[in-house]
Amino acid sequence: MKETEFKVEIERLEGYDFKVSIRDGLDAFLMSEPAPLGTGEHPNGGHVLGAALGHCMCSALIFCLEKARIDVGSLKAELWTKMERNDEGHMRLTRVRAKLYPAVDDVAKAKRCIDIYEDYCIVTQSIRQGIDVEAEVIPSEP
Repeated sequence: MKETEFKVEIERLEGYDFKVSIRDGLDAFLMSEPAPLGTGEHPNGGHVLGAALGHCMCSALIFCLEKARIDVGSLKAELWTKMERNDEGHMRLTRVRAKLYPAVDDVAKAKRCIDIYEDYCIVTQSIRQGIDVEAEVIPSEP
C-alpha cells in the first residue's frame, strides 16, 4: 500500500451498529444510524464526515498560522451540516457551514492565513472537487 493510501475496516456488530478500525495502534470507534433504522447511540457517517471536515480545517488553519509565526492559543470550531432529499427522494448532505474561533496573538497578521487556509485542507478541497468512489460488493454464503 502506498504511503498516501490508508485502509479503514468496518465490521457490523448488530442491526445498524458498526465497529470502525482506522489502523493498528488507534482505538476503534462505534458508528450507528439514527432511529428508526438504528439506535442513534453513536455518530453516523454524516457526523463523522462533519468531524473530519472540521478537524482538517482546524489543522490547516493552525499549520498556516504557525508557519506565519502567529501564536495560536485555543481553537474551537462549530460545523452545521444540512441534510435534505434530492430529486429522487434520497437523503443527501447538501451543505456544511463551518465557523472557526482561533485565539491568536495578532489578528491583523492572521488575515492572510484566514484567506488561504482552506486551500490546504485535504478534506474540504476533496469534497468540493468531488471524490471518485469505486465500490465492489463480494457476497458470500453464511
